[in-house]
Amino acid sequence: MSDIASILGQPFDPGAQEASQAWEPLTPGWYSAYAEKEEIKPTRAGDGYILKLTFCIIDGPSQNRKVFTNINLSNPSEQCVKIGKADLAALTQSVDIPLLQDTAQLLNKAVQIRVTVKKDQNEIKGYKPIDQSQPVAPAVPVAPVPPAIAPSTPKPAPAAIPMPDGSLIPVPQRAPATTPAAPAIAPPASPPPPPVAYSQQQLQPVAPAVAPQPPISSQGVMEPWKR
Repeated sequence: MSDIASILGQPFDPGAQEASQAWEPLTPGWYSAYAEKEEIKPTRAGDGYILKLTFCIIDGPSQNRKVFTNINLSNPSEQCVKIGKADLAALTQSVDIPLLQDTAQLLNKAVQIRVTVKKDQNEIKGYKPIDQSQPVAPAVPVAPVPPAIAPSTPKPAPAAIPMPDGSLIPVPQRAPATTPAAPAIAPPASPPPPPVAYSQQQLQPVAPAVAPQPPISSQGVMEPWKR
């Protein structure tokens, strides 16, 4: 006989404690759940290994209820290993794991589990993706709108850089670069006048014009032998 009052420090009062409920096995069916605990342990015989998983129900009246399952990883029985690998393949495919390297990858991923009852205990006999039991209307594709790009403005350099000892190192401030003005463009020169075409007749030399002389009377001129 043990003195429970000495262990608890006082007599136990059942009225001050909420009584636990006698849990009944979950009704067989599909449940939304996630694996909250994983552990690889040797078999009782010590001749193989099993993956122990604890699933937590996500929603519904059975929210937060736990369901346990064991998956054979290695075993002298080839049939047990075949069934275990099939169950593990169904689980990894349902949670979209293309290559399983660590069993921790199975944690905290929503999945549908098929719960059955055997000898007043729940067992998991199937897995499928969570979205197969929750149909969603297809989204209407909307053309993406490119975000507006604000013009980039250069950030001014800091006036000083703080050092670990508390001193400040001034940073030389450079004048902002100015864009040189474009050179003035002279107006285009007027094109030379086109050459004048001359005919062949116009190219013939022309004798200089001679002023006309007044006519000389023959009476006023004396031959030299008559003088």
